[in-house]
Amino acid sequence: MKSLLVATGWNFKEYVQASLNSIANLIPKPDYIVIVDDHSTDGSYEIIKNETRFKFELFRLDENKGAMYSRDYAIKN
Repeated sequence: MKSLLVATGWNFKEYVQASLNSIANLIPKPDYIVIVDDHSTDGSYEIIKNETRFKFELFRLDENKGAMYSRDYAIKN
């Protein structure tokens, strides 16, 4: 069975490093990791974009659409 981890966020710079650390320390690792930035303006996207400890797909929405839309976007893409 394949596993998918979906992480979404908006303007969460203060928490993004702790979130990335948690993902990096998961055992076992998910088969797929999808991260959606909901058009953050605080630098969160740039921090995530520079993450190198694990492979993931990163999407950035063109405008803030909310948590539900971000999760749906991650699953559909």
